[in-house]
Formats: sequence, C-alpha cells, structure tokens
Amino acid sequence: RPAPEDRRDLRLAAAQPLSRRLRLRTAWLGLALWAGPALADDVAQQWQQVSEAGIAQANEGDLVAAERSMREALALFGSDAASLAPRIPPALIHGGADHLVLALRDRAALSAMHYSLAQGRLLMRREGLVTILLVHVAGDRLFHTRNAFAYGGVYEDPATGAATAAFAGYLRDLHWPHGGAIDIVQGEDMGMPSRLRAEIPAEPGSSIRVSGGARWI
Repeated sequence: RPAPEDRRDLRLAAAQPLSRRLRLRTAWLGLALWAGPALADDVAQQWQQVSEAGIAQANEGDLVAAERSMREALALFGSDAASLAPRIPPALIHGGADHLVLALRDRAALSAMHYSLAQGRLLMRREGLVTILLVHVAGDRLFHTRNAFAYGGVYEDPATGAATAAFAGYLRDLHWPHGGAIDIVQGEDMGMPSRLRAEIPAEPGSSIRVSGGARWI
C-alpha cells in the first residue's frame, strides 16, 4: 500500500529560488574543496553557472559554515570525506523541506549506519535539516538509502517521499544518467523495506512524481 506522501508531486531543488540554490551550491563547493581537487574541479564548473548576483551574496563565512556543517554531519555517522562517493557530492536538497544528502562508497557502510539520536537532533535542528539522507549507488537507476530523522525524534524513517523527490531533482541537476526514473530501496537495513520510484522529467524545474509502497507494521 503506498505511503500517503508518496502520492504527491513534489518540487525539486532546481525549482527553488536563487538564494536556496546558492545555499546548495555553496555547501557543495565547500565540501568539494575539502574533499579533494578532482571533485573540486567538477563542482567549480557547476558553481560558475550561478548568476553574478548570486555569487555576490556568497562570502567566506558561508563556505566555512557549509564545510563545518558537512564535517559535523559526517562525524555524526563516524564517517569522513574518504567514505564519500565522488560522483554525487554532498549537498543540501529541498523537497518541501531541507535534507542533507551524503552518498557513501560502500554498501556495508550504509548497512552499519549508527549515530547518537540526541546529537543528531541538535545538529539537524540547528541546521534546519529535516532528514539526513545516506545513499549508496547500486546502479545508475537503483539506489539504497537510509534516512535519519532525528529532527522529528525518530532514529530512522523507512520511506521518505519528500527526500526521494529532492534527491531525484538533485540527480537531474547533476545530469545523472537516470533514464527518466530511479528506484529507491529504503528501510531494508532496519527490517522495514520499502521501494519508491521517482519519475524525472527532463525539463529543469518540473515536478518529480514519487510512488511506491512501504511495509506497514
């Protein structure tokens, strides 16, 4: 039976105002510069796509704050930049609320996810993050995810339509070879498997449609 929120059309990151997109790219660039020159080169090209007005709003404090937040989020899960998958840089994404996406190289690292609920709540509420989405790339159109929801006092959410829509929009911004749709396997490692599908139109700013089913307890 589909989760109710998964039947809604949800807006993706590319449809947000410039200030929000600047925030996404600032955080993206900040961690990329820290993570290594190869990733930084790719992200620098994306950064140049932001308008001059948007760039004027950025400052050194924004980059420092973005890097600090990313470091703290990785540390929360006992990870560091070396554990990240380079094809999907960390970013703030938006699908009705703000989410932080961290793509992990290893499936085992995703399975072993653990963190302090109390520390996670403090970090996520301070940064305005409703969830932190951990992702492992199983294929160009298949992803395994876990979604920490300490903001709401819940350790992990088994099916999150809003984060899935935001992630799909982010992949479109990255020009990911999604072929028009992706499948998300979420909740598997917590014994509550769900499978979500995000349909991704080619037009930037167009709606992402999420559907699927979740296990009911």
